This record gives sequence, C-alpha cells and structure tokens, in this order.
Amino acid sequence: MAKDIIIAFGIDVDAVSGWLGSYGGQDSPGDISRGLFAGEVGVPRLNALLAKHDLPSTWFWPGHSIETFPREFDQVVAAGHEIGAHGYSHENPIEMSRQQEADVLDRSIELIESRAGRRPTGYVAPWWEFSRVTNELLIERGIRYDHSLMHRDFEPYYVRVGDTWQGVDYTEDAASWMHPLVRGEETDLVEIPASWYLDDLPPMMFVKGSPNSHGFVNPRHLEEMWRDQFDWVYREQDYGVFTFTIHPDVSGARRCSSCSSGSSPTSTRTRASAGRPSTRSPRTSSDAPRAPRASPDPRTDRTQETTTMSTDTSRPGTAPADTGAAASSGALPAGLEKVSVRQTRRVTGIAFLAWTIAVYDFILFGTLLPDISRDFGWDTSESLLVSTLVSVGTAVVVLLVGPMVDRLGRRIGMVVSVTGTALSSGATALSAGAVSLVGIRSISGLGLAEQSINATYLNEIYEQTEDERIRRNKGFVYAMVQTGWPLGALLAAAFVGLITTAFGPGSWRIAFGLATVPALVVAAICLTLRESPQFVAQQRIRRLRAAGLHDEAAAFARATGLDVQKSAPIARIFQGKHLRSTIVLSLAWLLNWFGIQTFSVLGTTVLESGKHIDASNALLLIIASNCVGVLGYLVHGWLGDRLGRRNVIVGGWLVAGLAFAVMLLGPDDPTFVMGASMVGLFFLLGPYAAILFFQAGCFDSDCRATGSSFIGAMSQPGAIIGGFLLTGLTASAMSFGQAALWVGAGGILASALVMLLAKPTGETREAVS
Repeated sequence: MAKDIIIAFGIDVDAVSGWLGSYGGQDSPGDISRGLFAGEVGVPRLNALLAKHDLPSTWFWPGHSIETFPREFDQVVAAGHEIGAHGYSHENPIEMSRQQEADVLDRSIELIESRAGRRPTGYVAPWWEFSRVTNELLIERGIRYDHSLMHRDFEPYYVRVGDTWQGVDYTEDAASWMHPLVRGEETDLVEIPASWYLDDLPPMMFVKGSPNSHGFVNPRHLEEMWRDQFDWVYREQDYGVFTFTIHPDVSGARRCSSCSSGSSPTSTRTRASAGRPSTRSPRTSSDAPRAPRASPDPRTDRTQETTTMSTDTSRPGTAPADTGAAASSGALPAGLEKVSVRQTRRVTGIAFLAWTIAVYDFILFGTLLPDISRDFGWDTSESLLVSTLVSVGTAVVVLLVGPMVDRLGRRIGMVVSVTGTALSSGATALSAGAVSLVGIRSISGLGLAEQSINATYLNEIYEQTEDERIRRNKGFVYAMVQTGWPLGALLAAAFVGLITTAFGPGSWRIAFGLATVPALVVAAICLTLRESPQFVAQQRIRRLRAAGLHDEAAAFARATGLDVQKSAPIARIFQGKHLRSTIVLSLAWLLNWFGIQTFSVLGTTVLESGKHIDASNALLLIIASNCVGVLGYLVHGWLGDRLGRRNVIVGGWLVAGLAFAVMLLGPDDPTFVMGASMVGLFFLLGPYAAILFFQAGCFDSDCRATGSSFIGAMSQPGAIIGGFLLTGLTASAMSFGQAALWVGAGGILASALVMLLAKPTGETREAVS
C-alpha cells in the first residue's frame, strides 16, 4: 500500500501578542521589541522561504498581530496561504469567561474576514488550551477544524465535548477521587493534533518568566529529533499527519540553520506530501481533501496521495459527499468564501423585513397625502406639485445610494437604507410645510433603494451559498423577498385605517411617528449582518493595490473571477460591456412605469373614468391587486429559474400590455373588466421580481449596486412622464380610456420589446437549470 503521510505546516504569528497575553513581557520594552522583530522581519523571511520551496501552509494570526502588522499579513494572504484564528492577544481560554472568549473569537474572525477576504475555518487555541466552551463557540462560528489538542499524535480525529474527570483533593476521603474519566460526545469539529515536540518555540526561544525556558538549543539537534519522529511515522504507519508548529519569532531568525537552509526531515521521502489544513469542500480530483477516520484503522479506504488535510465533517466511516460539482449555476469561485445555509436564510429574512418596512413608509405617504394637503390648506395643483417634487427628490437619492453601496458595502447599504426609512417617517411627522415635506420625503429614496440593495446583496449571497436548494431556485427565493411590496402596502392601508379610527382623520402625524419604531428595530437587526464575499474580496484587492502589491492584487482578482476597476462605479456603468445594459434596462423601466402609473397608481381612475366601473370600494381593490401582485412575483420568480429571467420578463409584459388593451377596448361589463385588470396586474407587476434579480447580474460586482439603483431610479421619471402624458392627452379632448390605452398599454408593450435587447454580462449568469 502506498504511503499517505501528510506534512502540515502551521505558523503561529504570536509576535507582540505572545508577550502581552502569555510570556509575561507586557511591561518589558525589550520583549516587545522581540515581538516587533517577529512581525516585521520573521514573517517576511518565513514567507519567502515557503515561496522558495513552493510549500503551502496555514498561518494562525492573533488579531493583535493582524492590526499591528497589516502589510505583512497582506503579503502572506497574497502568497496564497490559508489564514486561521489564534485569539487576539494570545489570551489563555481557560482564564477567560465565556463572554470574553466569544468576544475575542468574534473580533479575530472579523479581522481575518475583512482583510483576507475569507472567513477562517481553522483555529489554534493560544496556549493550546481549550476551555469548557471553546468547542461550542468554534462550531457556532463555522470553524471546522482545530489544531490544539493531543488525543492522538499523528492521526486526525473528531473532538469530544463533555469529558469529565475528578481531581485529587487530599482533604477529602480517597473514595472521592477514585473515579475514571468519563468520555463525552463526539462533535463535528475535526482535530489535527498538536505536539509540543514538533514546536520550535519551547526549545529555541528564551522567555524570562518561564521555568523551563531554553533558547540555546542547537537547531541541528532539533532537526535530528524531528527526523527521528518522522522516520518512525513513515515506517509504522501508512496514513498519518505530521504537523509542525513554527513561529516567526523563532524560525524567522537566521540562527535556525535547519530552516534557513531549506532542509526537511522528509526530504528523502518522495511519497510523503506537504500540505496544510484545508477549508475547501471535498472534490473528486486526486488531491481532494478527505475526512479523517475515527476508526481504529485509519488506513481503510484512503486515496494514495493528497496535498491537503480535510475538514469535511461527514461522520466517520462514511465517504465524503461529492460537492465539487456545483449546482446548476456552476462551481463556486475558489477564491471566494462560501455562505452557510443558516447565514443565507438569515440574510434573506432580514432583506424581506427591510423591504417591507421601506414600502410601508412609501405607501403610507401616498395614502395620507390627502390628509396632509387638507392640514396645510393645499389645493389639488399644489398637492400634485408636492408629490411630483418628492418623486424627483426620491429619484435623486436612489441614484446616490448605488455608488455608496459599491464603495462602503452591501451591509452598510442596508443599514443606511432602513435607517433612512426611519428618519423619513419620524421627520415627516414634524414637517412644517411644503418645502420641509419635500426635503424630508426625498429621504425616503433611501428606503426605496432597498430593492436595488437587496437585488445586489442577495445576488452575491446566492452565488456563494452552500444551500443548494436556494442556488437552484434563487429567483423564486428573491421573489419571496419582493413580496414585501404588497405586504407593506396592505400593512400601510390597514394601519391608516386603525389610526384614523382611533385618533380621527387628522392623525397623520401620529401615523408617521409610530411608523418609526419598526424601522429602527429592523435597522438594528441589519447591523448583525455579514458582508457579501464578493465585496470583501473587492476590498482586499483595493488594499493590495494601495499597498503597491499590484501582482498579488491581479492574482487574487483572477482567482475570484472579479473585475475590479479603478474608475468610479457611476462611470463604469456607462463603459464597455455595461453600457448596453444601462441603456436598455433604464429605457425598459421608464416605459414600463407608464403602465404602472396608469393601471396601478391610477387604477381606480382608469376603472371609473375609462370603463365606468364603480370603484368606490377602494380597500377591496387594494387588497385584490396586492394579492395578485404576490402571486405574480412568485410565479415569475419560479419560471425565471427554469425558462430564463429575460424570457419571463418579456413574455409577462407582452401579456400584460395585451390584457390591458383588451380591457380598455372590450365591453364595460364589471366581471370582464375586473378579470382583465387582474390578469394585467399579474403580468405587469410579477416580472419585477425577475427583472431586479436579472439586472443585478448584468453588472460586475464593483458597480452592481450603482447599475441596479440607476435603473431602478428610472421608475420615478417614468411615473412623472406617464402622468404628464395622460394629463396632456385628456386635455386635448382624448377620452381617458384612449389615453390609458396609448400611454399605459403602449408603454408596457414597448418595454417588453426593449427588454429583448437585454442580456447579462456573462451568459452563464442566466443559464437555465
């Protein structure tokens, strides 16, 4: 049987943090200077040594080291090495409370994710000590393997939790301590065993406060000891993992001749393979990561050669699942972090809440505008002017949101959007007249931009999710989020009814004041979100460029499939491959909103003036149209995943335009008119769940939010122009029904034809399952 001995290099960058949290040198400028040597000199030397011999490794960085030596950290990441967590100031987990340990772990993970572009899945406990809650905290945060414990010496295994044992207390009877150790339950956390005898620090670093401190051991003696250990493993085992733990504090010093010479205790073992603990998913290739065995014979069912250790957490004794072939949308880019099933669903739920709250505020204003007009003494023309100016202001704000989201992040965008909704609701309650109201309600554009932020954020999350069901049905899932529009509209109508009943018709200020509360709650929830993997990777590329590491930035961009340009996002959407998408989709939105203004916003007017149908029961019509909208979103989202989103949008709008034309040209029978109207609304509103997701895929990630928000902002000019055209045509002696036919139905049909020219930047993004 071929030997399968994996050599793993783990590099702990203790540096200054080691002296702060472990070695007792926090009050010694001399010891702190030794930590600075490790970060500024030792790290680059080890990085260069590994590059010289083309050796992969995992670097476990304390948070303090990341923030103290950011340039060195970026260089290690750019070299392609994996990054694991290792505390913040090398704190001993046993000495910390649960909350302290959780806070340190969260901060460490946050720092790694923000600078390396990937969330860590490996961990080394400072002091190689586990507290009673370390295992639980690691699993909760998606850590898949640890390198701290020593139940085995050269075989990976699954960590148990809940082992109990009785200490010896000589003040008690002997019977009190004469009990065996009780083993706990095995968890999914993989342990790649550590060993003090394969660690360079105890024998070769002088620590004043340590009673067994050395620092003067001959590196050649250490090399001989390591060779002897490896020879035993290679002779006695067919499968094993041989793990070195080295530190830039020690092996980054020139005195370590065995390291600087590049010699290795495995140099004569050609069938042994060098590697590192891996966070990648199992794949079918010959270098696939594989799950460690918990059975007594680890040699069973092993592939002959491997370059990485697996952190696949399938149960022992079972073959790891083949997840290398991704779902219908293609394999995940290797350089981007995956998004867990739990995180995907959490982001989806929060996006739904954020959009519902934004729509709620938007519809609340339209519903209460007549009450506001009466309070301020405006006539119809003044009220229409205020509404028009608010639409213009809203469109301008929506345009500004996109570039902000592309520069500051999707998570920040959601927080700003929902906070803007809360601000516009609360400030509306305090408005003093037309000027202040126009300014305040323009802020609601932050909330209206939520649909573009959602489309951008969820498009990226669903590209990287581990939830295969969502990956196959992402358009349908996004359509569920988009149902926040009809739900928000219904909630606003119901809330106005309740407030009016309780406080009278002039209670619009109370309604807006109360609307602030749920928006603030949702904004607080948004603060807990994580950034999308694509944006994290963009930031890393920009940092590498800013540090002058242009080759490393280009290599990482290729690995992630990202095209991050230096030009501003607003300029990007009018350049190259994006220009066509910007023009075509903007024009389609503009024309389609002629129809929405006609048949949705002014729907009751069309029924009464155009078809002479009694629409006095406005609430019933609102409920019916919004229920149709919900069903339309879901159906078009589902069909888009199977037939292609562009095809569904074009087909839906063609049917909608024809349905409204038939309604206007047909008899004035209430059943016929209402039926045709509901069919039209189904196919008019439904495709918006598909087009929002479609258009987000038409732009590269560095200008995705800008492109999506620019296109979405066309809704307001479309509504304004559509309203002016209706007014102008009716003023020229044309009947309202005829005007609605030309402006509304004609605009919808024209938007469908324009959509035939649209396509995403990469055809694979619109691949049919």
